[in-house]
Amino acid sequence: MAALKSLAQLKAAGGIVSRAPIKKTLTWLHKNEEGEEVSDTFDAYIVKQSFGSLADLYKDTSREQLAVAISKALQLENDKGKLESMTYEDAYQLEPTLAHVILDAIRDVNGGEAKNSQPPTNSSANSSSTGSVAAP
Repeated sequence: MAALKSLAQLKAAGGIVSRAPIKKTLTWLHKNEEGEEVSDTFDAYIVKQSFGSLADLYKDTSREQLAVAISKALQLENDKGKLESMTYEDAYQLEPTLAHVILDAIRDVNGGEAKNSQPPTNSSANSSSTGSVAAP
């Protein structure tokens, strides 16, 4: 174990969060229009958040704050292969089980424990559960 003796060494050791996105392959289990269970897999790029931004987002967590967290942390490839962030509006309208998959990946990348939590039973994106979201 090295003894860090300066701010430069702390930064070099990764003590200051890099904004470089981390690639994660996510799997979303859901029902299709015929009611059959299907599994979709896609690559997402999660931007690691700093302590300050996580502290701001997870105090008194609401649906709005979770949508902000997703819009700040999630990037997907567009049709040209370029990474782009999801808008707040799209994040707010995510299907609840998909939002849980994404939030678990954000927790995992940011040092929290990813949960295999049950998705909310209500299928409305406007009434998604925030009770299972814990600060990393």
